[in-house]
Formats: sequence, structure tokens, C-alpha cells
Amino acid sequence: FGPIPPATLSLIDTMRIRWIANQLGAEKLVLKSGKMILYFISKQDSPFYQSDVFTKILEFLKHHSHEAKMYEKDNTLRMSFNSVTSVQQALGYLTRMVNTRI
Repeated sequence: FGPIPPATLSLIDTMRIRWIANQLGAEKLVLKSGKMILYFISKQDSPFYQSDVFTKILEFLKHHSHEAKMYEKDNTLRMSFNSVTSVQQALGYLTRMVNTRI
């Protein structure tokens, strides 16, 4: 059938991003204007914030504070990455977060 077209590969990577973001507890992910923002579970007393997954996110942030920052806005915890210019770069950040050791 030949090589997979680049647009199809981007679509597949977009689905991977959604799956990984969901695994990381993100209710929403925005990739726009060179920035990626994850919006975490809005319920502040959620067990998610005591989970190993959230611990991984904090560990990732500890070692990559020059690339990402976490902040609260409108009662929602968010994590933003600057200079994310491609779907593949976004996928790379999320994959590294999932694979962070605690």
C-alpha cells in the first residue's frame, strides 16, 4: 500500500496524545500557538491527587521545571509547556511523563 501519509501519522499521534493525557488525569488538553496546556481533574478532593500517576507528574515537573510549569487558574490545576510546535513534540512530553520513575 506504500508509506503512510504524514497527515495520517499526525492523526494517529493526536489519538495517542488523547489516550496518554487521559492516563495522566487530564480532563482537557489544548495545543495552540506553540503552547500545550493540560487541565487536570477539577474536583480538588479527587483520589487522583494522591495517586502514583500524579506523583509521576510532580516528579517529571521537578526535573523539567525549565520546560513546564504547574499553576492553578479558575479552580483548576493546569500544567503548561512552552515552545510545543508539533504534535510529535507534545507526544514526546506526555510519553516522558508517563514513563517517569517514582
